[in-house]
Amino acid sequence: TAGLLVRSLLAASKADVGFPGDGLAIVSADTGMLRYTPARSQQYWSEVTRRIEAIPGVQRVALASRLPFSLNFNRSNIAVPGRQKSADEMGNSINSATVSPAYFETLGIGVLEGRAFTESDRPSDRRVAIARSYWPGDTAIGRIVYERTLGSGRTFEIVGVVANHTLNTVGETAQPAIYFSATQRPSGFNVIVARTATNDTALV
Repeated sequence: TAGLLVRSLLAASKADVGFPGDGLAIVSADTGMLRYTPARSQQYWSEVTRRIEAIPGVQRVALASRLPFSLNFNRSNIAVPGRQKSADEMGNSINSATVSPAYFETLGIGVLEGRAFTESDRPSDRRVAIARSYWPGDTAIGRIVYERTLGSGRTFEIVGVVANHTLNTVGETAQPAIYFSATQRPSGFNVIVARTATNDTALV
């Protein structure tokens, strides 16, 4: 739940998890429960983001399919050329999330190489992704990965690499992760996270 997640992030503010855990306000919603069409859902999330950004004390707002310490352990099978033995061999299962362009800046997670997502990453464009700890010691920028298998045809170009940060539990070792662009893969369900300069629990 959002309450449990807030408490986890407050605890994380006292540990080194790769981003500042204090000053974050969190809530989630699912427009699918309201039977919104995809177009109506996108309009809803744009309006929600705009309204929260207008609240005094709010510095940044982002959307995500999951946040660090959430109970929903989102994972995706990612196939990498040279790592799979055949076109139909399933790729490794790694942590994943779909996030809006402001996500990394809102949480305070640095982009080490390449770029973050932008509003210009559209569904009709080549699909892009951002990686973490998947090519240690080598650049990931420009690499092509596949969702599920090499034969799936669902390719993503790695355009950014982000700094290591805790995903599930404090003290965990660095784990591979991949992030997809919410502007290319919009969803009815989102966790809204706001970086505040005031009392974040009061904002929730």
